[in-house]
Amino acid sequence: MASLTSKLKAFVDGAQDISELTALIPHGIPLPTAKRLLRQHIDASNSATIHAMYFASVPLHRILSSDVMQMTLTFLPYQRSLAFVNKHFNALVSSNAVIAKGQRQRDIASHFEGDGVWVVDANRDHLTADEVQKGYKGLFQSLQKALDSIESGHQILLRKGRHKIHGGSFGDKDVRIHGDGSGHCIIAPDVDPDLRNFATPKPICVESKVSLKNIRFEEKWSELFVTPGNTLWMTNCVVEADNSVIRVGSGLIGDFGVAKLDLFGVKIVGTDERIGAIQLEEDSVLCAVYCLFDGCEGNHGFDGTPCIQLPKRSEATETISLRLGGNEFRNIELVPIRKFRNVPERVELDAIKHEFGNNLVNGNTVTDLFDGDDWTY
Repeated sequence: MASLTSKLKAFVDGAQDISELTALIPHGIPLPTAKRLLRQHIDASNSATIHAMYFASVPLHRILSSDVMQMTLTFLPYQRSLAFVNKHFNALVSSNAVIAKGQRQRDIASHFEGDGVWVVDANRDHLTADEVQKGYKGLFQSLQKALDSIESGHQILLRKGRHKIHGGSFGDKDVRIHGDGSGHCIIAPDVDPDLRNFATPKPICVESKVSLKNIRFEEKWSELFVTPGNTLWMTNCVVEADNSVIRVGSGLIGDFGVAKLDLFGVKIVGTDERIGAIQLEEDSVLCAVYCLFDGCEGNHGFDGTPCIQLPKRSEATETISLRLGGNEFRNIELVPIRKFRNVPERVELDAIKHEFGNNLVNGNTVTDLFDGDDWTY
């Protein structure tokens, strides 16, 4: 025992830096003793030393108020990794996510002038007492009838059920279509059920400003097409179909306006027949935050169809604006953002950074690759 004591003292005496002794503190020095020693050192230190000790040692959330920390974090684009710093940061990040979602909804609402809310429910012909009390209007038994009848800028509240678009378009009116949150509000193109396995994709065109929330797309051979000069917002929606794709822009050369797709909390799930999730054309904008892309490669990537497909022409790619953050890409083999058949093999992520250096592409996680790698960019 005496031998170990002398060796331990020799180790202490031989220390050249305080960091060499930190491992001893939990085992050999009681907390009250450590506090007393530190207080004595603080009392004996000058103001410059105290200043350096304080800002180098005290956690940031103890230096800044919660309000200041909350405001500071709002300037960071995507904060998922910050939630793992400590419990305080996790609470701030969760709070900021709620704030950001609310701000986004207010931003979307500012693009729509009307304030009327119309109810669509195929299973009844009158409003409930609660709906009347809330000031809702209607009732329509079909989504298409509501689209044809309401004024531009108004909102449609879909109740549970499958709702069909008969004209291949949401129409030329600005409209917000919100599902009731049950998870069973489905929008589908008007395709003969007997021809679904043989028909070509029938697009539902966005030819105005359209906001979709809590909506599902499950129809085989369907396509959402955001036409030039128009915008589609999707919030907490699910796209789960064999050969569906969201196409943004027409691909035509000329000044036809910018097509914009804004996704938040959207889940896109592929199958063995998947042909990719999003196809960007010239003069298009894609914003996707906290979305999940699961298996969204054409035939597991072997046909060269990426999850998010860019235009083939380099000149067209330069007109693309991307804001991607906090997304997760699962069950894919290749880089998820690239040109069609551009890179048939696995490439380094530096290619993405080089090509989109002026765009905000970060905080995205790619997992469950076939070669077993996980990576973040």
